[in-house]
Amino acid sequence: MLVKIVRRDKIIVEIMRLIEDSMLEDVFNSYPHLQLSESYAESSCLTPIIFILPSYTSSLSLVSTYASARGYTSKLVSLSMGDGPQQGTADVLVEEARKEGGWVFLQNCHHAASWIPRLERICENLNLSGTSLDFRLWLSSCSIPDFPISVLQNSLKIAYDYPLRLKQSLLRAYRSEPVRSKEFFEGCPGRDKEFSKLLYGLCFFHGIVRERRHFGPQGWNVPYDFDHADFEISVRQLQNFINEADNNNVPFLL
Repeated sequence: MLVKIVRRDKIIVEIMRLIEDSMLEDVFNSYPHLQLSESYAESSCLTPIIFILPSYTSSLSLVSTYASARGYTSKLVSLSMGDGPQQGTADVLVEEARKEGGWVFLQNCHHAASWIPRLERICENLNLSGTSLDFRLWLSSCSIPDFPISVLQNSLKIAYDYPLRLKQSLLRAYRSEPVRSKEFFEGCPGRDKEFSKLLYGLCFFHGIVRERRHFGPQGWNVPYDFDHADFEISVRQLQNFINEADNNNVPFLL
């Protein structure tokens, strides 16, 4: 009550602190790393898996990595949707994968508004008698008014929210692809120290520019989202620059 009267701008911060103290751990303010294997285990060949956009991380990268871990790389087919010929292609891909036990990832379904009713019929027609148990239908879409309610109700939904704090942003960066991969993290033989320092700096910078979004367009000539795709490209370029440096001399100040 005192905070509400004296510092109304601190109410949310103090409420979050009270929750932390009451629960004895950072339950409501932490961002647990979602294991895609857990979502997959909860799904079935009749249950679509939907990534809710916008997302902090690349859903295609997550699915591709998980497919590779399960030995399903050759069975995964992805298609970016839109109001064009890809709609007919999507129908064919789903039908083939349904029979053969493949995975189909239809990205950005919100860009294919005219095809959305067809998606509802596809999901309604899924049945155990004509569908392989290994089949999975992966979707990604923003929230749109015309998205079928029946598909949402009968699907498994995954949402990657953006971290609200710098600490959580750093943790999320280190838990995301490709940084969480041991092969990538140890991908600069003989220059591990330099790479780890620069990687931390890059993760920190990414968290800072993400925090800057709270201030809107102030400080930027052009508003930019600085999403996970930018981060992923940057860390891969960093690794390439270090590995290609001549005479074991990394051309960066540490």
